[in-house]
Amino acid sequence: MGKSWDGKDIEDRAAYLASMPLRASACGPNGGHRSIAVEAGKYDLTPDGMRAFRTFSLEWATECLRVLKPGGHLLSFAAARTYHHMEVGIEMAGFEIRDQIMWVFGSGFPKSHNLKGDHSGWDTAQKPAHDPICIARKSFPGTMAANVAAHGTGALNIDACRIHGADAQAMWSTTPARESRTHSLLAR
Repeated sequence: MGKSWDGKDIEDRAAYLASMPLRASACGPNGGHRSIAVEAGKYDLTPDGMRAFRTFSLEWATECLRVLKPGGHLLSFAAARTYHHMEVGIEMAGFEIRDQIMWVFGSGFPKSHNLKGDHSGWDTAQKPAHDPICIARKSFPGTMAANVAAHGTGALNIDACRIHGADAQAMWSTTPARESRTHSLLAR
């Protein structure tokens, strides 16, 4: 889409790497890893691009698995269109896929083509409204209790994440934008 996060960072890194002497046969013509998706500096939704993205996901997930403690968790965000390839890479690296959560948002715009003429207003895709987040865990030997005692990892302290009724009410009523909305709703 030409946004700064869609290619500039990748292109800048590729330019920097291109200025360095090539050290490996895996380097592409721009100095980056020879991945169609990375070399393009943008989404490449072709089958080759998605295979490259899955391989890229496998590579970084393998390194994450290596450095995590037993029972350590990994949370990884992806676009809705590419999530499944990322998740396969994470699973192939050796992680247990534990769950998926969603970052739901109301802003955004269609990443598509708006047709012209008689079909004006017709788009080729919907507006994105969520980013899927993969929750994966490094496996561990023995029991969960033993692993938590030994490494402090493996289980999730769900109770510590809960917002209790009184806390939620206080949070709702002290946020200026929410306070205005609350007064507006009460006035109806």
